[in-house]
Amino acid sequence: MIARGLARATLGAVFLYFGAGELIQPGPWIGYMPPFFPPHVALWLVLVHGFVLFVVGGALIVGTGLRYAFPLAFLLMASIAADLLLTSGASAIWIRDLGLTALTVSVWAGGEGLSLDALGRSGTAMPAATQTPFRPMPVPVRGRPSTDARRGGTVGPTGG
Repeated sequence: MIARGLARATLGAVFLYFGAGELIQPGPWIGYMPPFFPPHVALWLVLVHGFVLFVVGGALIVGTGLRYAFPLAFLLMASIAADLLLTSGASAIWIRDLGLTALTVSVWAGGEGLSLDALGRSGTAMPAATQTPFRPMPVPVRGRPSTDARRGGTVGPTGG
């Protein structure tokens, strides 16, 4: 549980760092944009991308909005890795981004760990999968017998 939370927060720190970098100094990132974009459109796209990275990173670190943050994080990382592979071929940077994409999927599939989302649903920071689920008493359906543990018999048209 702690390892998942730590992996999620570390992944969030990576997104936050690069998002802040694109927002503070967008100039170097414009070079990664396709050349057919006019400079003002490329700048706008880099700033929007940086903002999305920053917000996703913050959500991953804080542990809220994970239902939306993880799919968005995966799409961002997968698109970056695919673009690098198609434009530059396999390289050390591509392997790094492929690893971050795999980490995103792994943490996403592993659950929330310690997160505000888990806290909001359950009243505790434990992941929902580790808690005892609420099981309501069975309600007899008319026409079908069901066991009634309180009386030790069946309830319905065949008994009771």
